[in-house]
Amino acid sequence: MSSDRFSGPTSLRKGQACIYCRRRKMRCDGARPICGQCRKGQRSEDCEYTDRQGQSRMEALEDSIARLKARIHELENPVAPKEEAVVLHQPYVGNASGLRPTLTGPSPGARYAVASTSPVEPPQEIVSTLLNNFFEHALTFGFFLSVSNFRASALLPYPMGDPRRPLSSLMTIVYFFGSLLSDNPVWQARSSEYLAQALESTGSSSLASRHPHKVLHTIQAEVLLANYLLSAGRLLEGRYHISTAMSLCVGSGLNKIRSPNLLLMVDTSNGLLPQASGPSEVGERIMAWWVTLSLDQSWAAAFEVNSYNDPIIAETETPWPLRTEDYLRGQLIPNAPRSTLTVQGFLDGDNRDGSLQSSPLELAAKASLLWKQAHLLKEAAAVTNIASVSAATRDRIDELLAILNASHDKNPSDAPAFSLLLARGLAHAALISLICLRSSGIENLEKVMNSSLAILEIIGKLEPQNKYINPLFTVNQIVFAHA
Repeated sequence: MSSDRFSGPTSLRKGQACIYCRRRKMRCDGARPICGQCRKGQRSEDCEYTDRQGQSRMEALEDSIARLKARIHELENPVAPKEEAVVLHQPYVGNASGLRPTLTGPSPGARYAVASTSPVEPPQEIVSTLLNNFFEHALTFGFFLSVSNFRASALLPYPMGDPRRPLSSLMTIVYFFGSLLSDNPVWQARSSEYLAQALESTGSSSLASRHPHKVLHTIQAEVLLANYLLSAGRLLEGRYHISTAMSLCVGSGLNKIRSPNLLLMVDTSNGLLPQASGPSEVGERIMAWWVTLSLDQSWAAAFEVNSYNDPIIAETETPWPLRTEDYLRGQLIPNAPRSTLTVQGFLDGDNRDGSLQSSPLELAAKASLLWKQAHLLKEAAAVTNIASVSAATRDRIDELLAILNASHDKNPSDAPAFSLLLARGLAHAALISLICLRSSGIENLEKVMNSSLAILEIIGKLEPQNKYINPLFTVNQIVFAHA
């Protein structure tokens, strides 16, 4: 009798052939782990069987992809009729057959660990180092929580999951970035494990916890994941996490913070957010909306796709974000009067009081809104006269660039300076998109060239001093290449 472990029976009962052979109506010998047909055709990764309990890996991945596509279509077309809402299962959790996806990363060929059933905390003496690695670049990842408050709670001597510490899924993502940016190769190798844990624990499982800040921390986790996945070229997953963050923001009313002072007296009407403990916590909620919205608008404009929901975004009532230090001092709203409809008022030219006193995040948010507005005008140009709206948008872009160009260049690794550079890059991308709608006269071509060169100059300032470059700057390079 042959001892070949790859040998199998010469005749199979119905349903015992591998999936690949069965789908293509090929004769399968049923050899395990790889049948003869798949081995001969060098398709070992496609050879799977379904006689074990649960779905095969191929079937599960196909099902997950179909659900993701359906959910994205549903989010992009919120007013379209649908027979039944699409319910997404957590795509990173293993099924009964032990399935977990292979995780890809920024380095080609890198091998990624499989997620464990629960997050594993680093040794206490390592936690502080990982936090330092993360906070050095936190703003470029879209971190909007108070750094001092987060660090203090993260270092408390309690286990992960304790309500006095940050949400477990958020801590795991911070550990991922901290290890990824580490100079220690041992901890760099651990980053894949934390990424797998973060992907597995973020989402519905985070919201099911009893953590007092589960909603805000989950939004932060989704934003961090989206930025990483987009930088790694995993665009479908990145957009999925942006949509999730936007849905949580709108569902918890972060786009309707008309009177920030009220958050210090009562909780939100829907009960998703507790009463704010102070101005700093109110500021976190305001910044959460603008960071998430900027991410949504920028990437929608970059790939010329629908954003979360344009009518909902236009009806934003949350005031423009201040600097973090302003919230720490107890200030909640800008001194200058603003339109009740913050976004629509800005696009319409109301309360044109922008200046360098505006926070870097406010300027970046305005730049992303203008870039998306240019994309909407490009779509509308085919069916209507957009001359007046286009001219008004051009005025907003020129005003914003005048403010940004007046700012003094500082160390690009400095958080406020980075945000100003990002805002300038987005504003130039908006200008290029808008000019390309109009005639290609010499004057316009010169302005496109100047904006393209400005984008390259910004990227040149950032690359030598940053381990991590916000993926939107890569998109700006694409805009430059097509200008």
